[in-house]
Amino acid sequence: MLKETKDVGLLISLDDQVFPEGIGHLFCIADYMCVFTIDGTMEGPVGYAAVCTHEHYSDIIRIGVLERYRKRGIGRLLLLAALQATPAPWILTVERANTQALSLYRSVGFVPKGVLRDCVVMVKTSGSQ
Repeated sequence: MLKETKDVGLLISLDDQVFPEGIGHLFCIADYMCVFTIDGTMEGPVGYAAVCTHEHYSDIIRIGVLERYRKRGIGRLLLLAALQATPAPWILTVERANTQALSLYRSVGFVPKGVLRDCVVMVKTSGSQ
């Protein structure tokens, strides 16, 4: 079940589990945050998305799914919910080594626009998938 949230502490807790290497928390600047829970379990949220909207674009700050729940389409659902809830165009960065994320973003229309250190900068200009 997908649910919008304003609970920054919840997202920080999930983020620490998804990215234990500690890549930093940016949720305090997010305008849109949602979590995904699996009905019938006591697990609590297993994934999240956070987006910061600006005057001329939306920045997808982070999408994360707990490792044991990956490859079930949860990341796609979170991404699509974020795209639906925020205005185009969208921008994001993803590590070049994260081939699963790169594939997901391409599949919904994100296009690589450049490289920033070890990350690919991707842009999606319209709401069509």
